[in-house]
Amino acid sequence: MEADRRILRSTKTRRRGWTPARQERFGRLIELYGWRGGEGTIDVLDIGVGHGESTVGSALLQPNQRHVAAELHLPGLGRLLDMVDQHALHNVEVFHGDALDLVEGLAPGQVAEVRVLFPDPWPKIRHHVRRLIRPDVVERLAGILPQGGVVHLATDHAEYAQWMHRVMTSAGPFIGGEVRRPAWRVDSRYSLRAAAAGRPVVDLRYELGRGCSRM
Repeated sequence: MEADRRILRSTKTRRRGWTPARQERFGRLIELYGWRGGEGTIDVLDIGVGHGESTVGSALLQPNQRHVAAELHLPGLGRLLDMVDQHALHNVEVFHGDALDLVEGLAPGQVAEVRVLFPDPWPKIRHHVRRLIRPDVVERLAGILPQGGVVHLATDHAEYAQWMHRVMTSAGPFIGGEVRRPAWRVDSRYSLRAAAAGRPVVDLRYELGRGCSRM
């Protein structure tokens, strides 16, 4: 990618007041569990983890896999760090910032699986350009995956599910579509909210390869 190419961000940082004690705890936990960088395979890259339920659930089920969780918003990040510390999950590294900045710094083929769960659907047509799953982002994700690498998406927004499938199968050499809910995707506030409103959650899984599929 050209270094001067502008990346349109999907979100902006939301800052809320924390007590000095909460700030001290955050600093201590980010020191313990923060992104360590460096080389080596990242088994799971979680982009936009919300409150971190799925990241923690996956890390507990797969203790030998390296999980990197990227989150911009401090309230959710703080809750994620609390849960990671509660379970002493040293197979989780937390990146505080825009996940696209993290992706830009990763090596080709470094990430085995990317997960994007319940991204903001930006339902208004004029806001579709801000959707996280769009051709330029998919191109970047393809660049950090090896052949056979996986992108897993989940949403309770039916139109966004169709949008994501079209983007994934037209913007790059991805093969896949709708799948059953995986065991690692535990209930979160987003999935529970969707269930309470009667909205089914759609899980989509794609492998980097040749060809395409239709939904």
